[in-house]
Amino acid sequence: MYSITPERNSDVDAVDLLLDQAFGPAWRLKPSTDLRKIAPPLPGLDLVARNDAQIIGTVRAGRVSIGTGYSAVMLGPLAVSPAIQGQGIGSTLVRQFLDSAAWANHGSVLLVGDIDFYGRFGFTHAIDHGIRLEDSGSRLLIKGLTTAALSGLNGDVTPWRCVRLLRAAA
Repeated sequence: MYSITPERNSDVDAVDLLLDQAFGPAWRLKPSTDLRKIAPPLPGLDLVARNDAQIIGTVRAGRVSIGTGYSAVMLGPLAVSPAIQGQGIGSTLVRQFLDSAAWANHGSVLLVGDIDFYGRFGFTHAIDHGIRLEDSGSRLLIKGLTTAALSGLNGDVTPWRCVRLLRAAA
């Protein structure tokens, strides 16, 4: 039996070790990881699955910009301990993540992943909406959390910048 809780500061090393086990060290070099490094934190969206005190799964989040002035949540990485994959833990983490993002009034979620897995949660190809991320091609996926969330979205995915607040402060 496992539980899903928000990631704590004390979990960071264990989560990084889990990501190394699941993906090898190459996960640290992906464009989505680079975006996350400079994204402001999104409280409550970084989640871990725990079996007692052991972290067995993780999903993380970061905020990104799409085109000029639109923000989205970037889901990833998502990982489950290789020894227990295929038991639904990753799917449970994704569902909890999407519920939490919707509850926090985020409009859309992006990720780089496999449509065969993420399509069941309502993700579609971002390129069909004119949304692009370097070196991601058809693996860049998007899901609107509200009916109008994807309306007008297009452009490149870049590190989040609070365009509207910066203009209002000027």
